[in-house]
Amino acid sequence: MNINIKEIFKSDLDPNSTSWWSKDKIDKINFNFNQFLSGGMPGPQGFKGADGDYGYSGAQGYQGFMGVQGYQGPQGFAAPSEWIMHIPTDNTIPAYLFPKVNQTPGYIEQMPAVLKTGYIDPLNESPEDFNGSVKTVYLSPIIGGLSTQRMIGLRLQHLTKVADFRIGLLSGNLDMEIGRIITGDPGFHYLQIADEIIYEILGVSYLKITSNMIRFGGSVNTNFTIEKSFSHNAFKYNRNAQFESVLISNDTDGNVKWVDKKEIFGSFPVGSIISIREEDFNSTNFILTDNITQTGPPYGELQITFGKGRIGTEYEGWYLCHGQTWKVANGVNEFQTPNLSSFNYSIESNEGGQNLITNEGDNTPIIIGGSDISMEAIHSGNGIYDLNLITDQNDTVFQGGITGNNTNITRMIHIVFLDNSNLYWSDSTFSPPPPSTSNIILTNAKQTSIDACVSTPSYQYTWTGLNNNNWNTFNHINETYYLYNYGTTTFATPGWYKNIDGITRYWNGSAFISYSMCEDIGANTVNLMFGNNVYDINGAPFSGDDYEINTTDLSTAAQLYTLGTGNFAPLGWYRDSTSGIRRYWNGSLFIGTIFTEDYVIEVPEVAYNTSPSPGACSISNTIRSTYIEMTSNQFQLIGQPMGILDAVGFILYTPLNWANEAGGFTPPLVNIISQNAPGTSLKYRSAFNNFIIDEENAILIGKTYGIINQVTGELDSIGIC
Repeated sequence: MNINIKEIFKSDLDPNSTSWWSKDKIDKINFNFNQFLSGGMPGPQGFKGADGDYGYSGAQGYQGFMGVQGYQGPQGFAAPSEWIMHIPTDNTIPAYLFPKVNQTPGYIEQMPAVLKTGYIDPLNESPEDFNGSVKTVYLSPIIGGLSTQRMIGLRLQHLTKVADFRIGLLSGNLDMEIGRIITGDPGFHYLQIADEIIYEILGVSYLKITSNMIRFGGSVNTNFTIEKSFSHNAFKYNRNAQFESVLISNDTDGNVKWVDKKEIFGSFPVGSIISIREEDFNSTNFILTDNITQTGPPYGELQITFGKGRIGTEYEGWYLCHGQTWKVANGVNEFQTPNLSSFNYSIESNEGGQNLITNEGDNTPIIIGGSDISMEAIHSGNGIYDLNLITDQNDTVFQGGITGNNTNITRMIHIVFLDNSNLYWSDSTFSPPPPSTSNIILTNAKQTSIDACVSTPSYQYTWTGLNNNNWNTFNHINETYYLYNYGTTTFATPGWYKNIDGITRYWNGSAFISYSMCEDIGANTVNLMFGNNVYDINGAPFSGDDYEINTTDLSTAAQLYTLGTGNFAPLGWYRDSTSGIRRYWNGSLFIGTIFTEDYVIEVPEVAYNTSPSPGACSISNTIRSTYIEMTSNQFQLIGQPMGILDAVGFILYTPLNWANEAGGFTPPLVNIISQNAPGTSLKYRSAFNNFIIDEENAILIGKTYGIINQVTGELDSIGIC
């Protein structure tokens, strides 16, 4: 065998040393000796030995892939069973199983409900073993005989009675039917036991049934709402509902509308006088005794209701004809009546607005006769006549002579119909001034808001509001205004009225109780930013959400709706994303100041006083929320709140009616001089902070006060307390 041996040469020297035993010689010697460490030169290969014993089994390997499934074997014979298979005559329809009814005498078996699945053939192919006592539930299409596209998907059956559930196409529409579709009897009833039953279409509830209410239609705030409530014999239909009106059919299709009850049932004209029997003039029908508690002192004139027909009786709206003036208030809707009842009266003084009245009136007996009426027809030629009325309105005095004959005078009570059921009369030297009024152009009274919307305002009326814009914005819930016939203080006819801006309001004859916006001016879309607080929408205008207003400009809008719903938008602050106009909406009206600048910023810790300095420095003054409007936030100090030092030259705005800022909302704001200080008749004249800010060193060094300009509302001069 070849052996790898390295030869040693004399020339194997270390270049850095002259020693004969160099490193290279030693490395070759070591390499040669290493060749024999394994026993020297190997000999020839020997013969193969015998196999050794088996070793231990290793761990099991991973599951391999499943092989191909083998062929299905033939079906075996059916075993004895309490089940029966029904095979339809049409071999394309699967068979189905159901349990047998055991007829063995003395054998009791609990018969389970039958659950039938699969495509079931016509019902007349039921097997003989199917007994009528079986309760069956089908969970599959059942051919109903009407159309192969409309099959019963679920059937509940007891004896011969069935209730079917079917879904399918009818005239191209997919619909679902529930009830006795094919078989059964006329005595079938559908009962659904629940606290509430609600049926919805596309997420909108169109039918809701509870123990005391049935409601048809969508949300009660939508234009198509119809609501019916049955509770304690009450019925309610609230779409365009009007006070003291009734529903009538508007056409042969059954559409209905609200109409004033007087137009349907008829009524006496206002001012009609009738006679009633003395026995009918009683405390049941009229106020003849009363207990009146006045507010005071000081006490005002006595407002007397003696002789008024009681509310809820057939004499409601009727009043005694006794020579006095029935009215809503002094100078408001007054009706002077003739004394047809020989009426006299006395009133004691209350040492205030009611003076002593003794034996006033006239109890002279009165005989009522017919009026002296004449007519003449004057011919002016060409077949034209002028008809004229000639009356003698002078009373005739009869003086009875002594003739020996007695004259009997039948005494009757005379009452007048004035329609309004809340009138009184009074007699006092104290006479409050009549209300301040202005004129306004409206439509005449209409039956519905829609009728008013399609009419043109061209009639003059008198009312206690200020102007046309006041009509657009006032809240009838907490503000009272009266509507009169033009130039009078007689209440206008009940009905819907529209002004020139398209705002309709319902006047019930004594008060405004509802309002609406005409549909043809309610579709102006505007993009608005929204915030709970006035400063939430500060900065340059940015895109918000779309809303609807009744004008094209937010600054003149009277109504605000969420887009496409007809519902009022939620209360809060809204800002036009184009013009930057900012207003407060209370959920039904815009109120407060209209802001136009990019920033409305709160001035913290401001207190007020009705006197100028030094009263403003009093620490007992109440702190009021205060805001200023500015084009930018340039006065905000870094790390410090802004005080009145930075508000000089700006108008101060405070909450309307000094409302508190509760629930994370900024209330509507107004110029501080537009309202009196709470509980007084004085304006705030000065403001103060209980700190002075050293802007250079950013420290508090004392108190400051400022004088409020009583003409503009601006904060003028600043002083140190």
